[in-house]
Amino acid sequence: MSLLIQEMPDTKESLVSPLYGDKTVIYCRTANGGNEAIERQTELLMRYSLEQGYQVAAVYSDCNESGGALSRPSMQMLLNDVRSGQVSRVIATDLARLCRNLLHFSELVHLFEDYGVELIAVKDGGAVNMFMTIMYADAFMKFIKQNPNGMGRRKRA
Repeated sequence: MSLLIQEMPDTKESLVSPLYGDKTVIYCRTANGGNEAIERQTELLMRYSLEQGYQVAAVYSDCNESGGALSRPSMQMLLNDVRSGQVSRVIATDLARLCRNLLHFSELVHLFEDYGVELIAVKDGGAVNMFMTIMYADAFMKFIKQNPNGMGRRKRA
């Protein structure tokens, strides 16, 4: 099986090749692990994809980028490709690679669900049950909105 992996271009054009019907992509991110961490993630995810029979169309990677926001360059390219219907499956090592903010995670899950994109977090057990994830994220977000000052504070006796 030949894999089409494209390097991150300097433009905001799509990374996904139109050559394949299976539009599986890999997303890697590290906040401070450098290129070595990105290479390890990519290797792990390529091996997983090969074992599962997925043909990877593109690798998106954000090196030395925080997971606290979605404004990362490759994440924005990924989201644009999802919205344009060019992605059917996103594979990441774990959910924290996508984001570390619950509000943003909820937005991602809703977007993926809306566009029929499967999310696989390899170290978090594989395919993510989008319905249950949306339910939990929405319930937690409602709790936070109803209790804006109740989070993170401990009461001492």
